[in-house]
Amino acid sequence: MQLILRQPALRTIDDDATEVVIAASPDTFGREPWQWDVRVAAMDEGYRVTAAHNPANIKILEEDLDIHDSYQAIRGVDELWLAVIMKHSVTHGVFTLHAGDVAIWEGDDPVRIRLDAVEGDACVRLIRIARRDGKAARWVP
Repeated sequence: MQLILRQPALRTIDDDATEVVIAASPDTFGREPWQWDVRVAAMDEGYRVTAAHNPANIKILEEDLDIHDSYQAIRGVDELWLAVIMKHSVTHGVFTLHAGDVAIWEGDDPVRIRLDAVEGDACVRLIRIARRDGKAARWVP
């Protein structure tokens, strides 16, 4: 599954109206034991991305990508990836993603990720989420 989130993001958090949850597991707070969440806040110059998780059950790897031309990777079908566009624009297939947009990938379509810079150097925060028990990391919007 591939999901593109355009600004403004999904919902606000009561204690900080400038911060939004872009993905979480479970997808409804309080319904099941919390596992992970990713939040984005608009700042004067860019965005702040916060990824929190239950380390007993979840592994998260965060990476800042400076994309000059193209970035390519193959995502494991058991991993969930989020790409937050921090600066400038990138394309992924037919989609053009601008600063503040988010792409989320899970499952087996697509596993090949390619991001191409549109103009200048694009900055992307890539967050890779995996379960420690080897089962597939999932998020249902």
